[in-house]
Amino acid sequence: MRKSLEEFSKESRALFDTRKINGQVWTRVARELKQGNRNRTLLSPIYFKWAAAAAVFLFIAGAIYFSNNNKASEGLSGEHLIREQYPEYDHRIQSFTKMIDDKKTALTAIEHEQPGIYSRFIRDVTGLKQSYEAMEKELLLNPNKNTLLTEMIENLELQDRLLNRQLELIKEFKESFKRSNEKNIENI
Repeated sequence: MRKSLEEFSKESRALFDTRKINGQVWTRVARELKQGNRNRTLLSPIYFKWAAAAAVFLFIAGAIYFSNNNKASEGLSGEHLIREQYPEYDHRIQSFTKMIDDKKTALTAIEHEQPGIYSRFIRDVTGLKQSYEAMEKELLLNPNKNTLLTEMIENLELQDRLLNRQLELIKEFKESFKRSNEKNIENI
């Protein structure tokens, strides 16, 4: 590739040499090259000093910001934040949490009778709980806390409805099992 470029430039030299450069230009270029042109700089040293000062300032400000942000998230949990700063949400969250815990306890009644169904039910509830916990962690960093708290409460409501439906299914299953046993006894 380089050879073909050199060949092209040699062959087309006449096209490039349409205008002649004044001899004084070459003399001035040679003189400036000999002098080294030390007087001309792109940026004066004062700009370097200001740029260094600005860089140090930005570095320190960033370090302070991130250290304070990390301290805030380490010292405060989402649950504590809700309890301290959002008591109206805390009451609703505590109510739903208690109902959910009670229903999970009731759900454990089938753990030994129907382990497959129980594990599937728990898996569904666990997915919602993990989503809730992720929102709780995000609460510390999210600037729109009211919206996130509303979503957290909706998640708890969804957990509660899911557990209610699961308990209804268990009740229906037990009733149908009881009826089928009664029919079997009558047939005997």
